[in-house]
Amino acid sequence: QHDTFHGVLIPRSLRECECLKTSPNGVASRVDAAAGIIRGVKIISSQSSNRRHYTESCLMSARALYEGASVRINHQSDEGSSDRDAGDVLGELRNVRSTQGGLLGDLHLLTSHPMTPRVIEAAKRMPRAYGLSHNVSDWDGHYEGGTYVVTAIREVESVDLVADPATT
Repeated sequence: QHDTFHGVLIPRSLRECECLKTSPNGVASRVDAAAGIIRGVKIISSQSSNRRHYTESCLMSARALYEGASVRINHQSDEGSSDRDAGDVLGELRNVRSTQGGLLGDLHLLTSHPMTPRVIEAAKRMPRAYGLSHNVSDWDGHYEGGTYVVTAIREVESVDLVADPATT
């Protein structure tokens, strides 16, 4: 499914998946199970496997939009609705920072949420089991040779925890 935005045909949802793991070493040391924090999770990469490129200026400008962003379980099932189940809230992102190639942040989980132990275990033992996928409702960009170049992100609805993330 596609939408037209400023006259450009784009995929209906601008969502990227990133693994909770950011490097092969030291994953367990970034997981504080007691506090419910996973440090250094990848939020968004500058390149995606679905042929999107986020410019450096786009990511730098959007960084503040991800700070404190709600992290929810799975994508919204009805894209036409703005309602989300309150039980889907798993936590939020803090300490969002720019790195070469994307944005990283610390995932602060609600320790009382039933999914938290599973997410913590996966981050320690199987970091590719879950990933983060942003749900952006307002952006700008253009096509360059088959790649959609995102030049601005103006509104982040949520960042969703998903299984089987599409990119690493």
